[in-house]
Amino acid sequence: MPKIKLHGYSEDAQDIQILNLLYDIVEIHQHETLDDIFLNSQFDIPVVSFQVFLNNKDGILNYLSESPRNRLVLLHLLEGIHTTFFSDLGLDQYLETQQVSIITSSDSDYYNSVNIDNFLSLVGENKVNWAVSANHFENVFDKSLKTHNFLFLNKVNRSHRKQLINWFNTRGLLKDALWSDISAGITIADNDAVDFFTPDGRKQIIDLIGHEPSWPDGWLFPDLYTKTYFSVVTETFFDNPNIFITEKTYKPMMMGHPFIITSSAGFYQKLNDRGYKTFDGLIDESFDKIRDNDKRLLAIADAVADLVNSDLDLFLKNARPICEYNREHFFKEFGLYPLTTYNKLATFIKNICPN
Repeated sequence: MPKIKLHGYSEDAQDIQILNLLYDIVEIHQHETLDDIFLNSQFDIPVVSFQVFLNNKDGILNYLSESPRNRLVLLHLLEGIHTTFFSDLGLDQYLETQQVSIITSSDSDYYNSVNIDNFLSLVGENKVNWAVSANHFENVFDKSLKTHNFLFLNKVNRSHRKQLINWFNTRGLLKDALWSDISAGITIADNDAVDFFTPDGRKQIIDLIGHEPSWPDGWLFPDLYTKTYFSVVTETFFDNPNIFITEKTYKPMMMGHPFIITSSAGFYQKLNDRGYKTFDGLIDESFDKIRDNDKRLLAIADAVADLVNSDLDLFLKNARPICEYNREHFFKEFGLYPLTTYNKLATFIKNICPN
């Protein structure tokens, strides 16, 4: 069977490497200009990153509008699919007609896309994280090390994060939390802990392991987990029907830390479908079924408050078997990642091949 020809942009060399996994199925040609890519689009498949699309939006939209046979594969590896966002960019009609297909890191019931779950790979392949998870897992359950009730990290300014911060502050929960709000200039260091996300703060891990993180957001910094009873994770999306799982969720999984996750309705169901366990019975997780965003966020805030006001030492003891299971399941999923990604990408590319 002849290989499927894909035509990519030289600026996307790093992103398009994911398709090298299909070397016996696809033949990748890289070009210096977008015009060269689209010259080959009648019979082959042009592939560009989302950043290249943003930088050349008008030209690419014109190309798509010229003929319903003109197609494009969009590499959206580090983001999820948000229907409103794509509609605002003028892509919605081309996604609906499947002129545009997406390789992404989230699920979608609306568009022709494939979820390669890139954040599982990014967190799991970090050998520093392996060492931290192995060496500090037992310390997660040592109550003598606890200095704060929960870990609550926030970076980019998003409305659900601001609302949750305000609710926690109103209820007096932040005074005993290890938390940050980087968009407001509040760092971990402001809340009685080393700021591991700065070069000086990374030193204890760098001295141990021997290299500096290029993406500290994806690193496991052990004190954040050993000093707290559980994580309150504020995921990227809160109002998106397409479930998007990022490093924010995978880090407590890999560390074996209990969690309450603030995200779209059905997020917990997706984790369960993937084989992970959550803490229903120890935490009221009924919020996962609430479709109304305001009511769901309030229910999450209530769940955190209820847990803080409970016996946290007993909670941690009872949560340990679930944490152990999730940690092992994470490593199993990561070990299977190349095979599952190959299978998903191969099916996706074959389905959109014009031959």
